[in-house]
Amino acid sequence: MKTISFKTKTVQPVLLIGCTFVYLLLYSLGFFLSSAQAESKLPAHIQIFYTQKPTQVYTEPHFDASIVTVLPAATRLFTLVKIFEGKDGLGFFFKVSWEKGKYGYVLDTFVEPENKNLKIKTSYGVWSKSHPQVKKNRNQQEFERESGPREMRSVSPLFSHKMIGLGVSYLWGQDLNLGLATNEFAGGQLRFDGPWLGIIPTSVGLGAHFSFKDRTQFYQVFLSVPLNLMLLTESLYLVGAPGVELGYLKSSVDGDFTFGGKFDLGLGYTSPSWNIFLLGEYHILGPQFWGVSLNISKIL
Repeated sequence: MKTISFKTKTVQPVLLIGCTFVYLLLYSLGFFLSSAQAESKLPAHIQIFYTQKPTQVYTEPHFDASIVTVLPAATRLFTLVKIFEGKDGLGFFFKVSWEKGKYGYVLDTFVEPENKNLKIKTSYGVWSKSHPQVKKNRNQQEFERESGPREMRSVSPLFSHKMIGLGVSYLWGQDLNLGLATNEFAGGQLRFDGPWLGIIPTSVGLGAHFSFKDRTQFYQVFLSVPLNLMLLTESLYLVGAPGVELGYLKSSVDGDFTFGGKFDLGLGYTSPSWNIFLLGEYHILGPQFWGVSLNISKIL
């Protein structure tokens, strides 16, 4: 009897531990399979997205709405496959759920889909990871009806994206002479436009110009703040850019550094990947002179 009692006491803990292990294994496996099956059976109008950075969640699809919470980067979101345009046409939003029973709206540029090839058709264009902001293709009559009179319409943020561009320019003026007659120059510019200094749009550029009449050269470095003055059509803007400029005017016998201001006024045309600017220029560098430039910029 003692031998049997000893074996019983030995077997019982082993059986208990073994059964517990098998139960936990089966439970974990069942939970994993059920979770995977649940995600694989997501309806077609729901997709998995992830936050790319700390992301504010709004109660409504516009920036004036209350903020529900701020989600950390890499948060998984169950996302309704539908674009919501922000109030006054500012931004595009997705409706998301990050926990059971918790919903809100996030800006489309702060999230990315798990399916990198996801494209969402809308009445304004096609949304994709590579081009998150939807290009509006509404006709002019519909645009007028929704936006109101042109003079009351909000100007689209033309300089909200960083750009790099090249331009050609022509300068002329009586003070560009270093003792010679009225002079004329042709040259080019390398420009960097966009919110390089945080939310403030800036234009930083380098230019080199050469005289038609002699060996005089003009070099410039400038910093300006471009402004959207008026929206003329859906893609054409009236823009202005006050700024400061450092110039170096050099002839075959002399050279002179000058510092002053410049002001650009002209037209800006935008497309999904490129922007084109045709600008009139006024320079005050001790010498005062005029210019005109054509610039093509690639949106980064």
